[in-house]
Amino acid sequence: MKLTNYRPEIDGLRCIAVCSVILYHGNINAFSGGYIGVDIFFVISGYLITRIIGDAIAAGTFSFADFFERRARRILPALFAMLSVGTVLGYILLSPNQLKEFSLSLISVTGFISNHYFLSKTGYFSPDAEELPLLHTWTLSVEEQFYIVIPILMLVLWKIRPRLMNVGLVGLLLLSLAICLRWEHHGSLTRGFFLAASRAWEFLAGALLSSSIEKRWPRGAISVGTANAFATLGLACIALPVTIFTDKTPYPGVATIAPVLGTTLIIYFATPLTYVGKLLSSRPFVAIGLASYSAYLWHQPLLAFFRVAIGGALGNTILTVLLIAITLLSFISWRFVERPFRHPAKVSRRSIAIFGVTGTLLLASVGYGLWASDGLPGRYSSAQAELAKSSSPSPMRGKCEVEGVVNMLPQNACRYFGSTSTWAVFGDSHAVEISYALAEHLRDTNAGGVLQLAASGCQPALTFETMVVGCRIWNKRSIDYIARDKNITDVALAYRHGLYLYGRQNRTYPILPDEHPNFLYDLSADEAREKYWQSFVLIIQQLIASGKVVHVIEPIPELGRPVEWNIYSPQIGMARIDRSKGTDFTYYMGRNKFIIDKIRTLQTGPQLKVVQTNQAFCKNSACFALSNGKSLYFDDNHLSLIGAERVVKLMLQK
Repeated sequence: MKLTNYRPEIDGLRCIAVCSVILYHGNINAFSGGYIGVDIFFVISGYLITRIIGDAIAAGTFSFADFFERRARRILPALFAMLSVGTVLGYILLSPNQLKEFSLSLISVTGFISNHYFLSKTGYFSPDAEELPLLHTWTLSVEEQFYIVIPILMLVLWKIRPRLMNVGLVGLLLLSLAICLRWEHHGSLTRGFFLAASRAWEFLAGALLSSSIEKRWPRGAISVGTANAFATLGLACIALPVTIFTDKTPYPGVATIAPVLGTTLIIYFATPLTYVGKLLSSRPFVAIGLASYSAYLWHQPLLAFFRVAIGGALGNTILTVLLIAITLLSFISWRFVERPFRHPAKVSRRSIAIFGVTGTLLLASVGYGLWASDGLPGRYSSAQAELAKSSSPSPMRGKCEVEGVVNMLPQNACRYFGSTSTWAVFGDSHAVEISYALAEHLRDTNAGGVLQLAASGCQPALTFETMVVGCRIWNKRSIDYIARDKNITDVALAYRHGLYLYGRQNRTYPILPDEHPNFLYDLSADEAREKYWQSFVLIIQQLIASGKVVHVIEPIPELGRPVEWNIYSPQIGMARIDRSKGTDFTYYMGRNKFIIDKIRTLQTGPQLKVVQTNQAFCKNSACFALSNGKSLYFDDNHLSLIGAERVVKLMLQK
């Protein structure tokens, strides 16, 4: 079977990769594991690029100048175009804080270190990641970091002994895979996701295919029947993860082996005579594959900026329009930006070098300027500046909110103001601002202080384990500690119940989420929720039994979008759009129906009180994010200090 050098089926593979990623970022349920498209790209890249390096080294013609010139021609033109347009859109659409964060990501992209930047800021699967226009550039950074190291390693090993080159690649693959699996085992998935050390094995799988396997066992010698079987298996190894993996799949790790193996099987076995080869070599697949780099570059900024502009999830109509726009823009970018720069006859080496250096310095300078100017707050009115100023969390949030309770003891928790606490506020991160606002009130009235026992993401779990390691034991220790402190007379309980019982609201808003609770997966959703309630009641009972007055704070209304969207509303003509409303009252009640109905069945009295927070934030059919020129929140679900003061006033009403 005679094979040509051009592999149209690889362009078809690129089509599958980029479509999977884009549809995943569009929150299409059928592509819940579409993020594995990145792994396909990594394997393809390792296969093609290291083959070029290896062949040049073997022929004695390898040149770092030639290699990086090729990389610059391939990567920089479309990247710089996307970054330039993204910066303009950021200036128009982003709040000062968002623009400042964008500027730092812009700088990191120009240095090809954005994977480290985003590792320090967010998780790839975090809801807020959907509104980061440059999040996807982490893959470019990983790729370039790999290609800084691998040519040097291959060249050194070849000069020592040619056979050592493949041995070294195998060793490096095993080391990288071991790092990946170790980080998965220790729960360091975000680190594993973003860092080159845990991703290099995917490139190396493709590299060994081209440098060793294909040379020992040429593809042309494989029978059509064998090729068909293994190519089909490879496609299945990709298709199944795309459709069955989710954000909750531990990734990268053992699960990553499937798409990496599937990609290598297709590259090796998908010949023009196989069913998979014919499918991937078809004109639509190849056409999209050719423009896949541009498609990948442009999709995330368009989706992210539109989410920022409309303040929430993309509806089906908007998403369809955006997908069409991404397709058109991709082909325009490929035809008029990518292709011209690839030909030395049209753009000389000197020109591409000047273009690369100048573009990098210019974009980095713009990024620094935006950062140094604090995101250009002067774009907005003084009233909006005041609103933003009022959107402040507790000044002690960074110090006193517990992250990772496994090694934390209640006796080390924060006390405001003074050593004698008459109140304790016990809960998750929603307890932080309430603690501080309550402490300020008690200080002003000489009524004692507050013990803050706020553990981020820790549910009221006494009878079951949660995803937060150490949460159950933290709850038990905290209750015991409160019970032993005879100065504490009152305890407020504040939790984001809806998150634990039904999932995050901001990915589906205004549609109510209905996920299985993020605990007790061996039970049905209804059984898990009932177990949650029973545990919450047990906490209340134990605190009352210790002689404390318990104040159960009902959930606060969550917003469908960060409050910055409400603050930085656009101006149409002479009037600014009123975005004081945060959400509908019916949405709030629907979101929290289970827990509110349960709480309101409690027998209140001298030792048990219920704080109905909707009285502080909702009126008629609306719950407000802004009120009287002040912001009641600092993000989409946490109260500002001003918002927390409203809860405290309700709680202290006689």
